[in-house]
Amino acid sequence: MIALKRPRLSVMRQCTLLQLNHSGVYYRPMPQGEANLELMRLIDA
Repeated sequence: MIALKRPRLSVMRQCTLLQLNHSGVYYRPMPQGEANLELMRLIDA
């Protein structure tokens, strides 16, 4: 697990040690729009 708040090691160093890509640590998915959710409901039906 990556410590983001007050880490003893930098996020970059933690990722290197865990062999993770640091860009994934900061990724926040965008919420789906209502139109897209409706399309997904229609496809699933």
